Parts: sequence; C-alpha cells; structure tokens
Amino acid sequence: MELRPSLDAAATEELVGLRPPDGGPLDWNDDLWADTRNDLVRVPPPGAEDVTVVLPRITDEEERRPAQSFGLREALVLTAVAALQIALAWRVVGTAAADQAAMVKAGHQEIAYLLHGRHITRYETVLPGAPVLYPVLAAAFDAFGGAHAVHAVNLLFAVLANVGVYCTARRFDGPVAGTLAALLFALLSPTQHLSGAGTYDAPATCLLVWSACFAVRFAFADGRHAVWLAPVLMLAANWTSYLTVLWDPVIFALIAFAGPGYSAWKTSRAWNAQRVALVAGVLAEITLLIGRAPSFTGIAATVMDRSASHSTTRIVLTHCAQWLWPVLVPALLGVITAAWRLQRGAAARADVAVCATLLAAGLLAPLNQLRWHSLDGGLSHCAISAAFAAVAAGVFLRRLCSAVRGRLLQRQDDEFHRLNTQAE
Repeated sequence: MELRPSLDAAATEELVGLRPPDGGPLDWNDDLWADTRNDLVRVPPPGAEDVTVVLPRITDEEERRPAQSFGLREALVLTAVAALQIALAWRVVGTAAADQAAMVKAGHQEIAYLLHGRHITRYETVLPGAPVLYPVLAAAFDAFGGAHAVHAVNLLFAVLANVGVYCTARRFDGPVAGTLAALLFALLSPTQHLSGAGTYDAPATCLLVWSACFAVRFAFADGRHAVWLAPVLMLAANWTSYLTVLWDPVIFALIAFAGPGYSAWKTSRAWNAQRVALVAGVLAEITLLIGRAPSFTGIAATVMDRSASHSTTRIVLTHCAQWLWPVLVPALLGVITAAWRLQRGAAARADVAVCATLLAAGLLAPLNQLRWHSLDGGLSHCAISAAFAAVAAGVFLRRLCSAVRGRLLQRQDDEFHRLNTQAE
C-alpha cells in the first residue's frame, strides 16, 4: 500500500463526511474504498465515535475495461442486422407447421387444465419443454391473432437472441466484434429456420443467449444484479426447452474464465462461479418443488434417455458442418490464435479458456445429434450452438481485421519513409 500525504486540520474538516464520487462498489465494503489510487484518506473529526479507514482501490481500470454505452451508430447497425434477419426469415416461415400445431394444441389443453381442471395428457414427458411455459404462451397468442401472431412472437425472440449475441461479443472485444458476430449469426441457415418456425426453440435460445450475456457482464463487473439474472434466465431456458441443459456448464465456464477476476469484484473467478451456481441451485430446487410434475423426468425422457435413430455418422456430421462451418472455422482459428499468443506472452490462459469454451459450446449440438444418430430438430439445436460460436468468430474476425489493417498501415509508413529517404 502506498503512503498518503498527511492532512492539516482545515483539510481534515473539509473532507469529513465526503464519499467517493461513484459511491464505490455496493457491497459489504461499500465505505472502504477510495475512488482512485491517489485519493486522500478521509479522516473523521476528533472525538468521533466511529472510525472508518478508507483504503485505496486496487482495481486496474485498464484491465477491467468498463462497459461503454451504446451510440447512435451502433443502434443503426444493429437495426440493419435485425432487418436483414427478418427479411431472411420470411423465406422459411411455416417450415415447422406440425411442431407449431402440436405446441399450440398442448397449450390450449394446459390452459383448460389451469382454468377448469380438465383432464389432459401428461405432456411433461412428451413435449421437449415444460408445457406450462411456451405452449401456453403460443396458445394465448394463437387465440389472439392466429398463426401469424405466433410467428411474430417467435421472430421477436429470434431477433432478441441476435441482439444478445451482439452484446456478448461487444463486451468481449468492442462494437466491431459484436457487429460481425450478429451478422454471421443472422446469415446462418439454423438462424433463419429458428426465426421462421413458431416453436419453443427461439425463446429457449433467446433466454440462454441472454443468460450468457449477463454471465459475461457479471464476470466483467458491470453489475452485481447479473449474479441472479444469469441463473434465472438459464433456468427459464431449461424449462422452455429441456435440451438447453447441455449448455448450462458453458454459462458457469464463462463466469469462471471471463473478465478480470480478482481485480473486478475483489474475488477470484472461481468464487464468482460458485456464487452463481449457488443461486442457480436454489432456484432449480424451488422450480422442482412447485412444478405440477418433476421437471427432471421430462429432461430424462426427451434428452438423456432418448432412443437413437438410424442416421449414419457421416450424414449427421455432413449436415451439421454445412450449417455451422461459417462460425466454427473462425472460432477454431480463434482458439489457435489465442494459444499462439499465450506462448508469446501476449495473452492470458483465461483468454484461451474463454475461446475454447465458446468453441465447445458451438460443438455441443452436433455432438448431441451424433449421439442420437438423428437430424430431428438438428437445425434448431444447431442455432443454439451457432449463437455461442458466433461470439468467438466475431472476436477473431475483429482481431484479424485489426491485424491486417495494422500491417497495411505499417507498409504505408515504410513506403513513405523509403520515398523520403530517396528524395533526400
């Protein structure tokens, strides 16, 4: 700890009762931190009962990289990407009409059960999601505006998922990375199918992506409220689509590896992940206790114990590669580049871990389809993987563009100096 200059009586009286300009972090040590390393110690007046020692912050602001507010240019770019996604989605509207009809029918029956206690089928082990969530929402919009209203709500969820992809990549490496990630995600076939199909996959993807976004925000110390927002959205995604439980470890891994760690919250990354895991565990236990039927039975029946189909390994891998290669290839190159930078001492191991986590999340859907030996629902499931892989791809492409631009500028400078030397 560095020494601070002493204060005379007048300066002491002037500083009595003042707080740091930003108030300090709102936690148990709220009153213990000065605003900067060079702030003077605030000393109570003589005879005061309570003595509070104000310590200097140890947060490295350059390492922490505070989040920047959105500007008009970013809003316009994001609106253009959303408009492109909507335009592409109109080409595939209604491609999952049978699944949508099944969801709406189950939702109407669930509403009848909730209102009148009518005997219905136990959809907990039939539908791949909680029947009291998206089916009820889809049935409500179907009663209000028919199939077009269901498609409109589904498209809204898909667009919000893309906004979450943008925000996550932007928090990692700036607006350019966010734009590239959102653009890649919007152009993928799984995303277009997700936007046009009126099923549970779009809201589940949206909730999971925003859970990852708030997990990253918490890891970067943007706000402590994310400690409960991330698990709440993650569990909501799990109950909307049981398959999303495969990506729950990805959420905790992002919290454990992303951000500056100790320099942000005065705690380690591992402790951040433990706190979020504790909140998620408590919320999961509550949802299991208050549900009409144990939710884990649906997860076991539709995800874990699902019987394999007859699609060959080659067919599954070929289709998944065709759907996801635009984001998986840059994500893989990002991992390789991060490992190379780690060897040169230009990156930390946590950076490599984040890139590897996003790449692994991008491979989860193909690996699960391979486990099932089926392409049933493969497009929608690959959209979830694409959302995570697109973040890694956007970050890598942004750094690649910066490196190429730096090389071009360096060549221009070298050419300029060479011409000046020849002229002299």
